[in-house]
Amino acid sequence: MRLSLSFAESGLKTYLILTEEEAEELHEESLDSYLEDVILSEIPEHLRHYFDEEKWKRDARFDGRGHALSSYD
Repeated sequence: MRLSLSFAESGLKTYLILTEEEAEELHEESLDSYLEDVILSEIPEHLRHYFDEEKWKRDARFDGRGHALSSYD
């Protein structure tokens, strides 16, 4: 499913509005993206089979969705 994102603005702040399902999906996409772009890109191809992506994602979920979905830009 491709998300259609909704935003609300208040003063100088912009807020992303999501249902529970949309938040979970966006969180999963964020974890996948970080995993591909940052983690796996640093692991040599011949060693990647030692890395357990699902366990990493499980551990990363302990930080909560806000950690992955919040933008500091």
